[in-house]
Amino acid sequence: MNAKKTNQGTTTAEPTVYDHRRENLRNLVNAWKGPLALAKKLGYANAAFIVQMAGPNPTRLVSERTARMIEASLDLGREYMDRRPSAVEEVEMNTDLLHECVRVVTQVCEDEKVKFSPGKFADLVTLAYTEAVANGGNLKLDQLKKIIKFAT
Repeated sequence: MNAKKTNQGTTTAEPTVYDHRRENLRNLVNAWKGPLALAKKLGYANAAFIVQMAGPNPTRLVSERTARMIEASLDLGREYMDRRPSAVEEVEMNTDLLHECVRVVTQVCEDEKVKFSPGKFADLVTLAYTEAVANGGNLKLDQLKKIIKFAT
């Protein structure tokens, strides 16, 4: 984190792009129910590399190359990993958009004939909502279908 002086003379830590990438990777690890599942999806034999970057005591930064590979592998969109993780939490909840995300995730799951546990379904809706907000309220159906196929 970079130090930033406030007008009161105190110093606050400003997150770097590496901090954003680490937090976003941790969120992906949680969404994939652990580092091993995510590592396998990304083509790694085990979770060691993911844990080195996103574990409780990280020893490695999430590099530009690794961030772009994760985005491409999970179809997250360029520079998704560089975004501030809390950006969605700072905006007011759009209940109409959330309703549409629940409806669309349900429909895609029915179309693909897949069922998820309530927790995993909630994670998919959250991911769909987060992506829709990041895309100006546009829900990308093709991307959602890929995410759901990846999650099965």
